Amino acid sequence: MSNGAIRYVKGTDQLDEVTLSNVNVHIEQMDSDCYWICLDTGAPDYDRLVVTIAPRSDVKRRVPLNGYITENDLGIKETR
Repeated sequence: MSNGAIRYVKGTDQLDEVTLSNVNVHIEQMDSDCYWICLDTGAPDYDRLVVTIAPRSDVKRRVPLNGYITENDLGIKETR
């Protein structure tokens, strides 16, 4: 699947935007401060794009959330 995009805040590893079409979406709260989002096409090979949203571990005060790609089996281009 190449119909989509993954964009980061320019010059950083901070996820800005993920756009895809014709996918199944599974969102699960993994902990009180962590969400797991799986996007797949429903194909038998179960290729998927996985996004995790959690606090940044390197920030101690007023911890902001950070989204990051943990799997990109769909081959979506990542733009930084």
